[in-house]
Amino acid sequence: MITLINLISFLFVILLFCAIIIKNKSHYRELRNILSIVAIGGGFMVYFIAYVDRSEPFFYSSLHAAMSTARSLILLPDYEMIKDYYDNTYMLVAFAITHIAALLLVISITLSLFGTRLVNLMRILFGRADKNYYLFFDDNTASITLANDIKEKDKKSVIVFMINNCYLDLLQRLKGTLLSDAIIIARESPYKAYREKLIRRVLVKNKTTLYFLSNVEYDNIKRVDLTIKRITDIGLNALDLNIYIRLHSDMLYPVVIERYTTLDDNIKLYIFDDASIVAKDLIMKYPPVSSPGMKFDHNGCAETDYEVAIIGFGNYGNAILRNVIEYGQFVGSHFKAHIIDENIDNLIGSFTALNPAISDSYDISGQYSYAIGSSKFYRLIETIGGSVKQIFIALQSDEDTIKTAMNINSLLKQRGDSKIQIFAAIKDEDAISNISVNNLNDIILIGQEYSIFSYENLADKKLHQQAFMINNSYNKSKGQQYQRMSYHIRLSNIATATHIFTKLKLMGLDEAKVKDLGEAGYKSFIKGNPTLRTNLAVTEHLRWNAFHFVRGWQTLSIESSKELGNVRKDEQKKLHSCLVDWNGLPKVEECFNDKFREYDYDNIDNLYNFVIKKEE
Repeated sequence: MITLINLISFLFVILLFCAIIIKNKSHYRELRNILSIVAIGGGFMVYFIAYVDRSEPFFYSSLHAAMSTARSLILLPDYEMIKDYYDNTYMLVAFAITHIAALLLVISITLSLFGTRLVNLMRILFGRADKNYYLFFDDNTASITLANDIKEKDKKSVIVFMINNCYLDLLQRLKGTLLSDAIIIARESPYKAYREKLIRRVLVKNKTTLYFLSNVEYDNIKRVDLTIKRITDIGLNALDLNIYIRLHSDMLYPVVIERYTTLDDNIKLYIFDDASIVAKDLIMKYPPVSSPGMKFDHNGCAETDYEVAIIGFGNYGNAILRNVIEYGQFVGSHFKAHIIDENIDNLIGSFTALNPAISDSYDISGQYSYAIGSSKFYRLIETIGGSVKQIFIALQSDEDTIKTAMNINSLLKQRGDSKIQIFAAIKDEDAISNISVNNLNDIILIGQEYSIFSYENLADKKLHQQAFMINNSYNKSKGQQYQRMSYHIRLSNIATATHIFTKLKLMGLDEAKVKDLGEAGYKSFIKGNPTLRTNLAVTEHLRWNAFHFVRGWQTLSIESSKELGNVRKDEQKKLHSCLVDWNGLPKVEECFNDKFREYDYDNIDNLYNFVIKKEE
């Protein structure tokens, strides 16, 4: 009976140890360090005492104790040395503890070397279901950077890498980071049943998000196709999934959106490209409303114009222009953009062709086909230096971008225009490794993967939650579900949520002040400032117009609307009747018998809910 109890107790200890390995790798590593001390240090002391009691010299006792300890680590305890202590309870307990520790240490080392897949499978099969699972299908810099940031911001997250590459290579790259307890699974496992069981278990977890961040956009699309097919094949269509696909330009957006229009409503697709993420990161950290020189009165009306310069009009410059147009619209302010590129004619031609309403609605007349670094170029910088608020530099070469930024910074300093923000879009951080930090003090670097692939830029739950609530507020009388909204509408709601900071800034508030006001206090504040309330509503409509114009939309005239059956918009053709200025909305309202301006007012009135309250 005693033997059976001992066996059960021993097995319980083993299972408990395995559970610690499965649940938390960091705790497991701490425990393994303790086991090493107990097994090696404790074992040596036990054997040393035994040899000393046999009157062996100190040196030989130490040597024999070390050899017996080494034997215990290969699970060959030296029972001969302990037989004289069968009547000594303390010695027997010490012997048992040290050798159990040695056994557990051997098990842990064996699992670390040979049982990675088994441990990972066990961690998934028996892990907690209330954690957020994030699956990465690539182990490049973008994936590791984003995963590490998610782990830091979401403590309950479980990071899973499903890769083809060597375990050891990725483990080495994750060593010493927050991702040291990430689960690594071979995507092309030869064991089909194991792979499908693994995928099924991972995907049934709550709030699962998949990231496809390869540097090759067609590989990402192909992997998404295969993943969706696998989900369908194993009968998991109804799961609530978020899928993020990385592209390298926005040219493929329509193709990808059309490709996945038949997805189940619970599978939400998010498409992004590097340039759009850089532009979004820029807007989140350095919004136009906060740019140096921008001044606003207490009614939210701008007292200065918002003027920018964009040097280099490739993908990055293109995306930055569209974002500053959208978030740089203020009541009382004139927007103006200077665009400089050696190939400006071709680039601006394709830009205006794809976004025909921009040239009619916004002042981007400053288009210059100057060689970057030429005398004409720097004379232009001197000319516009007194009026621009922000300068964005995004050339093909990182070295040219940095050099140009430093030269412009020196030139503006000489002229006393030191308040202008200068941004340099750098893809490779090695481009600045040999540059003195002092030379970069006044230059804001953007675009590096370790900066743009962040929780806020891609996985910000708060932003998506706010977008969800904004959609519900807008559609409260329409009965439409967010999951059934088109990708364009969901993107529009996210843009509205991103603009919350600007609205608060125009009010002279921030999130903390809104919280201090309370819901009743906020409503009293906004109702008690009718001019501010109207200016904010107009600002929201300006932003909403810009959001559509920079994505290729145009105004649908009332006459054309009637010809199409009195529809207010055609999402396929990118036409909308409300894409008019604020003063033109009453006529549209009369035509469609709807109070469109009230939607903008509601956006302001409900801002407290978007900032403070959480949707259940």
